[in-house]
Amino acid sequence: MKNKIYIISLLFISILFGCKDEYEAPMYLSDASWLISESNSVRISEGIYTIDQGHWISFADLSQGVLSHTWTISDSAQFMTTGFGKEEEDYSKFVIPNAGNVSEDPKIHVYFGEAGIRNVRLYNTFPDSVSFTTTGETIDKVFVPGDTLASYYDSAIDAWVIDTTFVVDVYGGIKPALEVYRILEDAEGNPTGEELVAEVLEGELYTIDDTASFNTVALEMGQKLRFVDLTTFDRPDSISWSINHKTGPNTLSSANDTTISFNELGGGNVGSLKVFRQENGDLKGVNATTTIPLKVTVGPSSKPFKIDGEIYETELTADNSVKFAVTGSIGAIRANAKDAFTVNVEGVGSIAVDDVVVDPSNSALIILSMADAIYNTDVITVSYSPSSDDQAIVRSDTKVMDAFANQTVIPFFMELLSDRETAGVEIEKASANVLAPEAEGWWANINPKPASEKLFRRVESDEFADVIGVASMYFKGDVDALTACRVDYTSISDDGMVAGTYKMSIKVFMPNTNTMTSFRLQSIKGTGSFLHDFDVTSIERGKWVTLSADVVVPEITGQVKLRIDPNVGNTGVQELYFDDPSILLYEQRL
Repeated sequence: MKNKIYIISLLFISILFGCKDEYEAPMYLSDASWLISESNSVRISEGIYTIDQGHWISFADLSQGVLSHTWTISDSAQFMTTGFGKEEEDYSKFVIPNAGNVSEDPKIHVYFGEAGIRNVRLYNTFPDSVSFTTTGETIDKVFVPGDTLASYYDSAIDAWVIDTTFVVDVYGGIKPALEVYRILEDAEGNPTGEELVAEVLEGELYTIDDTASFNTVALEMGQKLRFVDLTTFDRPDSISWSINHKTGPNTLSSANDTTISFNELGGGNVGSLKVFRQENGDLKGVNATTTIPLKVTVGPSSKPFKIDGEIYETELTADNSVKFAVTGSIGAIRANAKDAFTVNVEGVGSIAVDDVVVDPSNSALIILSMADAIYNTDVITVSYSPSSDDQAIVRSDTKVMDAFANQTVIPFFMELLSDRETAGVEIEKASANVLAPEAEGWWANINPKPASEKLFRRVESDEFADVIGVASMYFKGDVDALTACRVDYTSISDDGMVAGTYKMSIKVFMPNTNTMTSFRLQSIKGTGSFLHDFDVTSIERGKWVTLSADVVVPEITGQVKLRIDPNVGNTGVQELYFDDPSILLYEQRL
């Protein structure tokens, strides 16, 4: 292939920190044919130069005995003059006007003023065949030999040619983009569709000073707006909405698509969207914020005042309480409202409601506290049927809440592996130790110790995007040759585990070549233990599957750790991925 692209990591690279008039001596120089200098905001990522928009890279052709050489740059790149340093605030002023995109100078300085993938091509001709081998590089502590670059003969010009392209990935700033929709409702408050009420196009930015130009949307109390983040430029990785919906502090959400109820009378600017790109090597972290160009007015509702969604057991199980949202801000909970509620536990009967209050952080959320204990293994239903004015719950627009019957409570299960990022191997932790899987909180226990390759290691792959987060744990090894091959998660609990039944689960991905029959979860440390072997003989290969079982655990005292063992009951070379172990406690009613 005549126009061959060579990744920059295969070339000799020298780092310079200025280009006042001539190149300064590089830190090192081998027998390479090219020299690439860089500004203070560039790095090499997988063989590609990565640079911030508005910066530059310099290139020098050091080839000897050439007949000709030509540099060609992408249309969006520009040649620069000399005389600048690395600390300039604006490199664009050194751009050579109308210089085109071709140069025969031995040395060039290239300004990258637009984001995206850009190329710098060097086309050299020689009177004779030439070749050389670049230096290698060390990747993940493994040395990769260099690449041999050979010329080809072009009979049309009777010369030997080396045609090389350097790839530059230019990162720009963040340009927020979004849409806001009003959720349309029927006379009963049920959703019937949506309409676009505001948008921010890529490249637009609004501030609070632009408020006078914002459109206003009229909402009824309890009506919802849907906020959709559409930002793509330039490679954002997280967002934060700040929405002024007046049910306590501004609503903060990191979801790209979030729907929020406006439950209090009043109005004002809707809020803002902040978009982030985290620090990436030498590239600095950046963010951009836009005010959402929309004002709202919230007036009394023509819709019924009613329960809005499911009823949930609260996270504080010791409170013996449940919570549910309603369609609008609560104006009053009258003195005997608790008597209008009936809470029934299957197999037990009714349980008295001890108190009814508004959640202090959300004026459209009601909390019911029970006089007796409830458990997450209970089947609980809640009904509300006021028989007098003093049992009513009243919205702030004076509407009385509608009765409802036999709403089933969604139970809350305490997750013992509460640090979900660590349990889900999301946090990378580099280590030279061959046993370490390079994930925070995890440690491998392997015997005999492998000489070089990690048998357990944290990996990131688009193939596993359906698993929470970006990373999973990978294992590959010959289990016949290992008396032990297991990995331990640092801690289930520092205070032991109460005796009872626990729901234990883990996600696994077994390739089609996997022939495992068993996959073990067990505890280590502590006084007492549990162990469960999942039968994986017939689970589907080539996709993520959740293994789940109810496991009876005796009382365990002291620190408890989780061990994951793919070795027990299996033979041969096995390969698999796993992720997101979970241990939930069932609270049993005695």
